[in-house]
Amino acid sequence: MRICLVGLAMITLSGCSWERMAHYSPYDLNYDGTLDALCPDTVYDTDAYYPYSWRSKASSACNEKVYGDRAG
Repeated sequence: MRICLVGLAMITLSGCSWERMAHYSPYDLNYDGTLDALCPDTVYDTDAYYPYSWRSKASSACNEKVYGDRAG
């Protein structure tokens, strides 16, 4: 029984690792690649991200655009 549970867990984890990880901005409310909340109608690339981060670079660019020097 224990072997079945471990095998099932390994199969589940390996199935999740085949998909590409998309890095979405928190301003993208419906995860379609368009910033909806703060910079409306701004399209961004979900592959452009900071290493070791889950967020897209679009978040920083949008903050600089809206807040300027006060972003930080």
